[in-house]
Amino acid sequence: MNSGWRGLVPWFGTCVALAGCATSMVQSTFAQEFECRNEIEVEDLDAGRFRVSGCDRTAVYVCSNSVCAIEQMTEASPAPTPSPKRPRKVAATEKELGVAHLEKTKSGASIVALDLRLDAETLLKLRGSALPGKPVNLQLVRLENEDPKADCELSAMINGQRVALPKAQQKLLTGEATDGRTLATLYSELSSSLVHELAVAQQLALKTCQSRWSVSEQGVAELRHFAELYQEEQAWQRPASEGGSGGLMAPATGWPAWAVAAKSPAPAAGATLDTPTLFKLLSPSVFKVVVVSASGTSQGSAVAVSSSELLTNCHVLEGAQTVSLRQGKLSRVAQIARANPAADRCVLVVAEPNLTAIRGVREYAELEVGEPLYTLGSPSGLELSLASGLLSGKREDGALHYVQTTAPISPGSSGGGLFDARGNLVGITTSVLAGRERLNQSLNFAIPADAFWQP
Repeated sequence: MNSGWRGLVPWFGTCVALAGCATSMVQSTFAQEFECRNEIEVEDLDAGRFRVSGCDRTAVYVCSNSVCAIEQMTEASPAPTPSPKRPRKVAATEKELGVAHLEKTKSGASIVALDLRLDAETLLKLRGSALPGKPVNLQLVRLENEDPKADCELSAMINGQRVALPKAQQKLLTGEATDGRTLATLYSELSSSLVHELAVAQQLALKTCQSRWSVSEQGVAELRHFAELYQEEQAWQRPASEGGSGGLMAPATGWPAWAVAAKSPAPAAGATLDTPTLFKLLSPSVFKVVVVSASGTSQGSAVAVSSSELLTNCHVLEGAQTVSLRQGKLSRVAQIARANPAADRCVLVVAEPNLTAIRGVREYAELEVGEPLYTLGSPSGLELSLASGLLSGKREDGALHYVQTTAPISPGSSGGGLFDARGNLVGITTSVLAGRERLNQSLNFAIPADAFWQP
């Protein structure tokens, strides 16, 4: 053995049995040892020996039993020695360590894969199928000095918030490393909602027993890349939309199909209510909507129309990775149940059906110009802001109808409620006509509430 050998760098996973994988292994080892992020070339010399060039260095590696070590190294990259085998350039689209990519299973199915090194002894492996309903498989592969504890759990934090992972299953892989250590792996899963959070993650930390890892900034960027590829592959599996996107960026889960729901709630009759009573009646049904997307965080409003469903505008949910409902200090996750982005109509749903629904819904045909109306939403993030005005017009734009009102609408009001004096929902506030000079006043519009129960 040459005295120039360094300490061995382990390689994890089943990749060593695949054609071309030794090349990727030695390329990754070189990149890690010399922190080389430039183009790296690998030349296969002979049995288990490789010449690697990059970042003004050339090293000859010897690989055996899933590990590679340096046999010889020079600082300047000389011209390669003539060899019957041509140097092979490693492309980022191949199964390169630390790069999210698409690959095919033995059955021909497409999966998104990422092998991310956490430290010299630990590898994080993610595999996500494009088929709907399939969770992302997570493996934490680690070299152990002794047999790992059977009850060792795997925990994760995304952006400083601990997230729930299914209880991990621990298995010992066959064989040992050359230094006698045990190769073990923890198996767990990531739900679709956690993958959506990864797409906008700035930090990721993992913990198991006494070991902890904080993923590097570059590693988190590659995790976002993995999530984006996964979401794109899932999007290709969804049915084509007949109504189009309405010019809106689809959320991570795509725009679900629009379907006609059951009849809208009947309108409440009786005497009109004074404004304080109206506010107390309506406020439990109106929520602030907080949307996290790849471009940042935005907010709007939504109105509960049953114990589990809320109405809002699709433009509020544009590009959403996660959607949450806020009311004071309470927060809960929501999903998009039905969507017609071309008409800007979207319906949210919550898992636990305990929402307080509005009293009833007025039909567009019954509305009269001049009657008093009230807006309730979260303009500029100010929750449960109540304002009053009149129904100033009933407008048509092709097949779409709009309620025009003098009741104020501001950014953040979108998706909020427009109500009559009896507490019936008249519309979902959606837009303001400002005009070129931004001198127009009180030209505010809402989608008729009963349109959410129509094709």
